[in-house]
Amino acid sequence: LSSTATPPKITSNWKMATNNKYDRQLRLWGANGQRALAESCIILINATSAGTESLKNLVLPGIGSFHIIDDQIVKSDTSTLKKPFANFFVFPENGDGEKSTASRAEVATKHLLELNPDVKGSYTSVPSLESADYASILQKIRESHKNHNFLFLAADMSPNILKPVSKLCWQDDVPLVVVKSYGLIGTVRLQTQL
Repeated sequence: LSSTATPPKITSNWKMATNNKYDRQLRLWGANGQRALAESCIILINATSAGTESLKNLVLPGIGSFHIIDDQIVKSDTSTLKKPFANFFVFPENGDGEKSTASRAEVATKHLLELNPDVKGSYTSVPSLESADYASILQKIRESHKNHNFLFLAADMSPNILKPVSKLCWQDDVPLVVVKSYGLIGTVRLQTQL
């Protein structure tokens, strides 16, 4: 199951709105840095709280797009979640207070897109992160996101899932950031070719 959510159309005043909206960032890393950020596509694997919070911190300053790959289902019965309500972007109720059943990737994508209308988001729900074909998913994303820089963000993944992702990123020269959260303590690792 794969889907894309599209933000509202960009008006002719986009440049001025972008300059005003991202004024503090432009002072920090300049127009070239903001352009590089806007031309980036972040691929999150495993929409855990560490993953969605990391992605939030890239959506707010205006990444071009993101894609979430996940294998979990969010049901109205919170006992199906390992840590109910530990993830602010994934909860079992929709905005109307009605209970719903949806993929965690879909729910996280929907809520992350609400933070910044300039960002595009999509998701892929897979039966298992262990058996997912990351090479074909990356190829499909590349076809739909021409002229983007890609980065994989792997969150709270076990080594048996992380190893093939790491190998794919190394072969395709795509940077990989691995985040793990242990309560209030966490780690961030970066894999990239120089």
